[in-house]
Amino acid sequence: MMMTTWQQASRWQTIAAAGSVFVFILLPHSWALIDPLQDSDPVVVEVTIRGREFLPSTVVIPANHAVLLSFANHDAELHAFAPLTLLDDVPLHIDGNGAAQFGEHGLVRILIPSGGRAELRFTPQHAGLYDYRCDLPGHQMRAYIRVGEYGPP
Repeated sequence: MMMTTWQQASRWQTIAAAGSVFVFILLPHSWALIDPLQDSDPVVVEVTIRGREFLPSTVVIPANHAVLLSFANHDAELHAFAPLTLLDDVPLHIDGNGAAQFGEHGLVRILIPSGGRAELRFTPQHAGLYDYRCDLPGHQMRAYIRVGEYGPP
């Protein structure tokens, strides 16, 4: 039996629609099972920006465990969180009222307004000592994140 062009197109539309239903129903559930950012018990670390300083100046987070890193700007001026290499090629989720800027390897910095907040959820992969700074002209603010080799602290 020979199909007309209209029948062939209709057949492909039906197949495409069925495939879309499969993707929308099953894919989100499968993806959630492998998403490292979905860890229900993240380590929460809070950093305060006050007097042109990051407080505390060094925080410790575990490797290979979800982390919620929160920055609250209590200064009357704009500041930035520029992580240098910590978040290169690391999937992350950002909340708050900061303005994120991305580059070739991921997050470059987040601009955090006065009274603002930025929250980053990610899973660090490599142990080490990483520095970050406020890279706005004249701010000279620098602090550190130590990523531990083992599970949660």
